[in-house]
Amino acid sequence: MFCFLGHAVGSPCPTLVMDVTELPRDDDGLLTAIRRARRALRRRGLAEVLKFALIRPSDHPLFDLDYRFVQCLPGDGGDDFDTRGSCGHSILVSVQAASRFGWVRDLTPGRRIRVRVVGHHEHVVCELDGVNRTGHEFTSHFVYSPELRLGGGLPTGSVRDELEGPDGPIPVTLATFSNPYVFVPAHRLGIHDEETLFGEDEGLYGTLQDLRAQGARRLGLAPRGSFPKIACVGAFHPGSLSLRAISVPRWHPSVALTGAACVAATSVVRGSVPHELARTTGGQPGRLRLRTAGGAAEVGVSATGVTPDDLLRWISIAGRTVRSLGGVRLPELEGLRRSAVDDEENATWLPLNV
Repeated sequence: MFCFLGHAVGSPCPTLVMDVTELPRDDDGLLTAIRRARRALRRRGLAEVLKFALIRPSDHPLFDLDYRFVQCLPGDGGDDFDTRGSCGHSILVSVQAASRFGWVRDLTPGRRIRVRVVGHHEHVVCELDGVNRTGHEFTSHFVYSPELRLGGGLPTGSVRDELEGPDGPIPVTLATFSNPYVFVPAHRLGIHDEETLFGEDEGLYGTLQDLRAQGARRLGLAPRGSFPKIACVGAFHPGSLSLRAISVPRWHPSVALTGAACVAATSVVRGSVPHELARTTGGQPGRLRLRTAGGAAEVGVSATGVTPDDLLRWISIAGRTVRSLGGVRLPELEGLRRSAVDDEENATWLPLNV
């Protein structure tokens, strides 16, 4: 089976994109295929690949691609896999792969590829800004149709919650726009400058991991899983928020595309941690520059207002580059092809839950 490898600049690892039309439809069969792919990558010296994208040409007339995401969780006792979230960087790699598979026209500036994220209420429009010999640069638009109540992205029903920090309760915002996140104000952890925030402080890493686990339990999620993500947020520059996030299983080199979308949407909601921090910088919530250790990104949000009852329309994030790493053939997957019955044109995907 031919698969595609690509790496979005700022992502913690490459993504392997798999043509799901060549794979079983049932849950067990799909997970078996991903486990085989993971073992095959290890044998080829590609153990760092922890992201798997499953794509197919969409049978919906408004979309080009259907997309699902699986995150590998490496562990001493073997790999686990989390299928509950999405990954914006992997969506961009999937667009590259779809072009390589011949499913979409040539990727030229101005071209828009519309991706349906299966199992989520969002759609992603990937707008091509530039092309060079090694990759493509995109602006990503996370579109909500129907429009989402801002309060619908606050799973506890509150703009602020409290988690227990090293020195007492810490106000945080739990949000689920695109992916679940815990947003922690940097100054409440004693961080008052960007240099400290972007350092490799093991104490901060441990504190954030503990807060993340508390947030997971608050949301009814397993602390061992990859969600919620967590980001420490600082207000150190005019019109900007500075972010330090954790990925699987280390510091994120920048911030996930879904993380940028989540903090941008949350910054619109009056009273949330990102909203209050954005106000202190003199910036306009929902129109921000996000600064990370791996670079910066411009984000914009279209919403009808700033209360939980207002509606979120879309989120746009500019300036993400994807590098093609080429194709890889995995004959280990050849025995898992779908049956003729599964290949019916209008077949739908079954839920993939583990």
